[in-house]
Amino acid sequence: MAKLTINFNANTTGIHYIGYRTHMDTVDTFTVLQKVITTPGSTFVEIPVDGSLYCRELHYSGYIIAGCQLQDETTLKDTGVVAAADDADANKIPDAALTWSQTLAVQTDPCIETTIVCDNVPINTLTLNDGGSGYGLTGPTVVIPAPTAAGGVQATATASYGDGIATGISNLVGGSGYAEADGTQLGIPLKTTGQGATACTTTVDVTFTGGVVTGVVINTAGTLVNSTELDYTIDNASLTVGTAPTTEATFTVLATGGYIDVIKTVTLTNPGSGYQVIPTISISETPSGTAANITAVMEQCPSLNMLTYMCATSDTIAGVPTRVLDLLSTVTICSDVGTLGTLDAQFAATQVGNCKCKGCELVTFDATGATSGTGTISYHRCWDEANGEVLVTRQISSGQTITDVDCIIPETLNIDEGTLNASLVVTYKPCV
Repeated sequence: MAKLTINFNANTTGIHYIGYRTHMDTVDTFTVLQKVITTPGSTFVEIPVDGSLYCRELHYSGYIIAGCQLQDETTLKDTGVVAAADDADANKIPDAALTWSQTLAVQTDPCIETTIVCDNVPINTLTLNDGGSGYGLTGPTVVIPAPTAAGGVQATATASYGDGIATGISNLVGGSGYAEADGTQLGIPLKTTGQGATACTTTVDVTFTGGVVTGVVINTAGTLVNSTELDYTIDNASLTVGTAPTTEATFTVLATGGYIDVIKTVTLTNPGSGYQVIPTISISETPSGTAANITAVMEQCPSLNMLTYMCATSDTIAGVPTRVLDLLSTVTICSDVGTLGTLDAQFAATQVGNCKCKGCELVTFDATGATSGTGTISYHRCWDEANGEVLVTRQISSGQTITDVDCIIPETLNIDEGTLNASLVVTYKPCV
């Protein structure tokens, strides 16, 4: 506990009474100390300082009076000064007393509550969710926004269209009124429905039964199959009879290697760095059909060992006080401001408070809702003058409850649920 030293000059020997109070005490109420003077002259008395000078400045005032200046103990009680330092009736300042006052300034807390955020990361992978349709044949260009963090590196990627090679037929609707004899005709070219333009170089073998197309299989796997031309038919002019049916057959040509107007692959060629938000990925060309859907999966920040940045000491009951943070995820610790300069550039630190003046609570951790797995909890115990803000790390297993083990700074509670298959339930109550 801190102490306040009051220096004074004693003109006589014997008991001296020193009364003191702070600006927060009840008016005209003093705590009284005694000091026995054996030799007149300069001397001092030490007053215990209650409360933390890290939180606020404290104004002390009081008086000093020699015992010989008081008539007797009755007078002492009448004036409020008594010969016993623990008497609760001590109040008012005796007429003959010397008065004093002193202000203790706020001290700078070297241990600050700090929020550390995963501020910027590279791109890990690109995921093609939908290749879109109706793109041209000039070669797709992947557009990735520039990073916003200072010194960031632009990520790059490439994309490719499908090969457009026909590999199968689906969704056959056989039509009616074909004049061809029952059987199979080989190598019939394809056209778009309504006998439009020749769709591709693919040819098919067509089976007729009772004037209906009952089978279509690939004969020659042609190229340049376009996803926007989903309805194909056979070239009537290339049939044996060659007359138009009552209703033409329709079907879809499959290209399992991807259609030529669809984005088939997206490949990250440089993950870049310095991305502070998940970038929106696009293709530079505007398609005639639907746009491709591509999402970026971001890397995590480097593993953060909180022991490197904490104030005071640590108490590792179980587990490791490290965190691997996703982009924009945070962890809060009571940190030594002098060590924050060594944070990796992918993190950003913000001072949000003074750890020595934080309110504290008792916490219960309940993992009874989980049936398997373990998690890790870390937090700072409430500050005390002997130990500071101790960083505690402990594990909790499924089915376990940890009750009221420490009086903690709740803002510094960091939970890694690890392999727990249900969320940890945390409850708070006042410290006692």
